[in-house]
Amino acid sequence: MGMDIRRRSGPSIWDLMEQMLESRAGFPTRRGEGWMGGAQQLPMNVWETADSYQVIALAPGVDPSNVRLTAVGGTLTVEGEVKVEAPESAKELWIEFGPMRFQRTIQLPDAINAGGVEAEYRNGLLSITIPKAEHAKPRQIQVKASDAASQPVSTQTPAKKETRR
Repeated sequence: MGMDIRRRSGPSIWDLMEQMLESRAGFPTRRGEGWMGGAQQLPMNVWETADSYQVIALAPGVDPSNVRLTAVGGTLTVEGEVKVEAPESAKELWIEFGPMRFQRTIQLPDAINAGGVEAEYRNGLLSITIPKAEHAKPRQIQVKASDAASQPVSTQTPAKKETRR
């Protein structure tokens, strides 16, 4: 059985890609043409310690003043936006990303102390510390020992009283 290695007639894949990039058909290139259509989700890592939850969100290019955190019960919501402005009087040649909104809600296993949540943004990472509510933290329960001599423990069952009629 032979292999067909003839070229197809018509434009090559490179020609098609070049045409597509020149026409920008189907590509969002301006604000309002797809970038702001829906909220994106930030990638997150979440860890649990005895006293808190630690969250790291990948958020490059975010202005920390455009980030909003909401903590209620055991739910944390992170939302905001990335603003990308073209240089003044610049002509677009290639656009792969633009302004966007993001939102991410995670449900944590226990109640949290919403008043103690802290966040820091550094090098494109948003670090969030979420303390657990006091009632949700694990507790050590001490077993109290009683003085064995003062209260004897009986292992015999009391004898039944017979009643005569």
